[in-house]
Amino acid sequence: MADTQSFLKRCATGEIVPITDKMVAGRMAECDLVLTEGHPSRRHARFVVINNEVSLDDLGSANGTFVNDQRIDNAVILHTGDMVRFDIEKFEFTAPDATVKQGDDKTVVRPPDSLDIDGGGARQSPAWIDPGSQGAGGPKTEFIDAAEMREMMKTSGEDESNIPDAITTPMLLIASGAKSGLRINLTGEDERAEWTIGCDSDRDIVIDDQGVSGIHAKLAREGARWKLSDQMSANGTFVNGKRSNMSYLDDQDRIRFGPVECVFRTPASFGRATRVTRTIQADPKRSNATLIVIGFVVTLAVLYFVFRFMP
Repeated sequence: MADTQSFLKRCATGEIVPITDKMVAGRMAECDLVLTEGHPSRRHARFVVINNEVSLDDLGSANGTFVNDQRIDNAVILHTGDMVRFDIEKFEFTAPDATVKQGDDKTVVRPPDSLDIDGGGARQSPAWIDPGSQGAGGPKTEFIDAAEMREMMKTSGEDESNIPDAITTPMLLIASGAKSGLRINLTGEDERAEWTIGCDSDRDIVIDDQGVSGIHAKLAREGARWKLSDQMSANGTFVNGKRSNMSYLDDQDRIRFGPVECVFRTPASFGRATRVTRTIQADPKRSNATLIVIGFVVTLAVLYFVFRFMP
């Protein structure tokens, strides 16, 4: 092991794992550090190395990332001798050219305060979730509190220059978060009618920012209309600033999956087709109903006068 590289020692086996920049730990085989014990998330946590200093950040895992048995919500800098735990799997951290020191040199993490989700009452962050309560898409997404969500949105910002003035195909533009600027065309040779959205790797549109559920929402094409449905996500789906379980979308609607802002765009011709379809479907029915009511009222009036004034 090079003296200039930090590493982890897997407590269960003694295996030495060198730490590299942006190394991801999780249960997926594609992760740099594959977790095998307990119930880790697919992408559980990430290490960042800057000038031989290592920080560790949780990626919105269901069952938590812990440093010296304290659950972390933000990135923390690790020191030699720190015990790192992903759900139940433990590792010991060692920094470059360092010997294990006891006491003050270990990282101390402040326990998170009780969370108040949108003013709905305080709760403690869970340290473990019963796997029997997990959905088909994996562990449930952990809630993030309203203040943290607002801060994430503010710091990520939105790049309005990524929104094209003229478009030729329906698309979803990601305006904030890790994939800010990404344009996702909602077309394809398979002529699919729906796109699933979430942080799970098997979603059609993968948004793996903290606060986005594994199975978060679904976007479906219904003829000339587009319908967005929330799929019981932890932190909600919003359309133009309002939380929504189901909405029909218009061009340039602002969509938010948890803290991640997006913009829905459709070509001008597609928008006109939508409005024409609504008019053709709605107006004849409204007109026929109105004529029936008027005819019925006139008939009653005639019968009234016939029986009232005729001898």
